[in-house]
Amino acid sequence: MSILSAFIVFDILIIGYELIIEVFSAIYELSGLTKEQARFQVTSLLTGTGFTTSESEKMLDTQKRKMVTRDIMIVSYIFNISIISTLVTLLTSTQNSNWYELVIGFILSIIVIILLFFSRKVNKVRKGIDRVMLYIASHTFYKKQNEIIIYEYHNKKILAEIKLNNLSNKLKDKTIGELKLEEKYNINILYIKRKNQLIIKTKDTKLNDKDLILVIGGKKIIYNLFK
Repeated sequence: MSILSAFIVFDILIIGYELIIEVFSAIYELSGLTKEQARFQVTSLLTGTGFTTSESEKMLDTQKRKMVTRDIMIVSYIFNISIISTLVTLLTSTQNSNWYELVIGFILSIIVIILLFFSRKVNKVRKGIDRVMLYIASHTFYKKQNEIIIYEYHNKKILAEIKLNNLSNKLKDKTIGELKLEEKYNINILYIKRKNQLIIKTKDTKLNDKDLILVIGGKKIIYNLFK
């Protein structure tokens, strides 16, 4: 393998590594972790650093998270071996390489690093990537579950949008007045969108499958009730 080819393979692996972090972070986030917790734990698993914080215990507290954690460990093993072998190829190829291949490969790597930096630091780009990854994760791993996307955190409360794909028995065929979400759970439904139309919320309104609702309330209670 020429040094230019080795640089290209290395850049592809780095981009793939970043994509894996984004996808698995989104999967963990949809399972109820905060964005920061999800990214930290995925990075920890991929790099094999093995942090033993209390937060790491959450990676095994549901069957879904156990499966995702196992998949990350398998992927990290394959990627780490691939990156190490590519680095070895890069080091051994420098002796018999043309200087312009070395320069081109180095420039390509710098461009990749700059693009990854901007993808994390530019707010609009960051939000766009987060939305895409959450969409992919929700339509790949959570097809039959209610999709919960958290927009804001405030103390222990969250502002979240929920797509109701599968109503639980607690919610099915009951009006908002019967559910008493505000009185019993301190959850406030801000709006209900049904077939791209906003529904005027009353005490007699019932939640239906495929409804899109915006709620504010305690994160744990929202996940227990809707997830």
